[in-house]
Amino acid sequence: MTELDTAAPGANGSGRRKPATRTAASPTSVLEALPTRVVLADADRVITYANPASVEGLRGLADWIEVAPDHVVGTRLDLFSPDLVEEDLILPHHGTARIGSADLEYSLVGTYGDDGILTSISMTWEDVTARHEREQEVARVTSMMENSPTNMMFADRDFVITYMNPASLETLTRLEEHLPVKASDVVGSSLDIFHSTPAYQRGI
Repeated sequence: MTELDTAAPGANGSGRRKPATRTAASPTSVLEALPTRVVLADADRVITYANPASVEGLRGLADWIEVAPDHVVGTRLDLFSPDLVEEDLILPHHGTARIGSADLEYSLVGTYGDDGILTSISMTWEDVTARHEREQEVARVTSMMENSPTNMMFADRDFVITYMNPASLETLTRLEEHLPVKASDVVGSSLDIFHSTPAYQRGI
């Protein structure tokens, strides 16, 4: 017999134990486990809580903030940006800030009492430096291709043309009478439009 079978009779005489009552997770324990960086502050913009993800994120900014990441509670939200302690700050608020060489994006929402007075502020933030660097690199490469005098085209794995630079468009416009589509319609067409025997070219 299993332990369940030999358990003392419960209040209902069934001989089975009642399932244990699950205790709901506290709001703080949920925030502790979140990968999202969360900061809570009171109405005076004084930080009352920073979850582990926030503290860990601040370690990467430690050289540029005036307080140790483990001791941000008790400081003000201007740790992130002077704008966040302005009296006329309208919530919800989304913004960006630069701390040292890091680019941040943040969002703030307010909690209000029944009287409409602000009681607390919740803030989420992320370091978007790497994303911005990727975007800048893409913009740089795109600019190079757009301004290159060399004809350039890209196609996906299905041989569908996804991009051609202005030099290509200019060249194909001059050759348009020899193409099965207009030069302006080349993007979205198959590379097969340039081959008299597409099957042969695909087999190479």
